[in-house]
Amino acid sequence: MDQQTLLVTRQSLINDFGNLSDLPHELANTIANVYYRYCALADVPDRHFRSIDDSIAAIAELERVQTEFEFARKVVAQLRDLRQKAHPSLVAVSSELFLSILKYRIDDAMNKSPIRLMFERFLHRHKVSEIPRLIDALRL
Repeated sequence: MDQQTLLVTRQSLINDFGNLSDLPHELANTIANVYYRYCALADVPDRHFRSIDDSIAAIAELERVQTEFEFARKVVAQLRDLRQKAHPSLVAVSSELFLSILKYRIDDAMNKSPIRLMFERFLHRHKVSEIPRLIDALRL
């Protein structure tokens, strides 16, 4: 982990959300990872692509990081709003849904039952690309 990127990530999270301790720990860690990937884009040197396919893949990944970043900002706002208005079980199910989308990248998660998402998260766990305990390292 790059220390400068950690500092920028921490400051960005604080500016956007303050403390994330009101979120489930796994979701808070996933959001921290989304922010870390987004902040790390500033440190990516100009790349020299060997083929068009390489450049297309790189652009697709940049778009994904940008989309996840924008979605994560909305997720926190929605969960905090929902926490004020809804039953805690609905907040928990919504958190699991957002994890299914952001962390496990399950296709069409919005249209799947919570039980099905639980099984798919289990099946997709080997595909997860996150820094474990990043939220703890950021001390948020």
